[in-house]
Amino acid sequence: MKILSVMDPLEKLSLEQDTTVGFMNVAVERGHEVHICTAHDLYLDGDQAWAMVTRVTMPKANQVQVQERLNCSLTQYDCVWMRTDPPVDQSFVHTTYILDFANTWVINPPHLLRNFNEKLYALKFIDDTPHTRIASSPDLIMDWLKASDESLIVKPLDGYGGLGVCLLNAQDRNTRVTLELLTDLGSKRVVVQKYLPSARKGDHRVLVVNGRVAGAILRTPQEDDHRGNIHVGGKVTHLPLNDEELKLCERVAKHLKADGIFFAGLDLIGGMITEINITSPTGIREYKALTGISVGEIFLKEIETELQKGGAV
Repeated sequence: MKILSVMDPLEKLSLEQDTTVGFMNVAVERGHEVHICTAHDLYLDGDQAWAMVTRVTMPKANQVQVQERLNCSLTQYDCVWMRTDPPVDQSFVHTTYILDFANTWVINPPHLLRNFNEKLYALKFIDDTPHTRIASSPDLIMDWLKASDESLIVKPLDGYGGLGVCLLNAQDRNTRVTLELLTDLGSKRVVVQKYLPSARKGDHRVLVVNGRVAGAILRTPQEDDHRGNIHVGGKVTHLPLNDEELKLCERVAKHLKADGIFFAGLDLIGGMITEINITSPTGIREYKALTGISVGEIFLKEIETELQKGGAV
């Protein structure tokens, strides 16, 4: 199998922790050829998607050796992984337009990355999400805070990794200023979400591959923070989902497969889904370190199976 991974530059990644590199490790171990490129290496020639790619070898796990630079049509690949980190900004959207012309299997499909916002996708499961509102007006959000007896989570609509996620209340004199900054004086929409106190005990990142729950890790905030995201210092442990949580995630996983999402990361707090990450979900390296189970193996085997069946393009 020949694979192209569209990803952030290698020099910006932690090769030991990065999920994409973890997938690459497994792909090479299983005898597949791996090429990489950045989003800016993609281009259109007429109605054909091309890329300036680099062939890589991996003599050891996490050791990426760059080889020759090639100019390749995306039709040469059995599978393309779209693995660049958010934000989903104009440049990201333009990349998905090019991948629309790939004429091969792209994980996750570019039109779904474009159409399904990670903060809003969870609202498809409205009975299993905390109360969520979207707005850009600091005055309106202040009214919501004043009407609430509790603090609310306010976060950027296109954010990721816990960056910009604030826990706000109407009594704090800095709240209005914070809202002005988050909304850029009312020009950008933000997510306003009910705060779930169980977040203090941590949130689950649930890994979903091809419609199945493949694993879960618990991310716990530091004592002086309300965010459990790994990128901002959250502690990772292994705490299996309880029966109710597993049933919920299995139900959501089936919906994701029906929608065409192959790989996703569900964020679960107190049995409620807060986000559905489909852009560039992470967590497989931490899960393997804790359990010895390789979600990367599951991911590659599912791809191989789908291609053998002649589907998923």
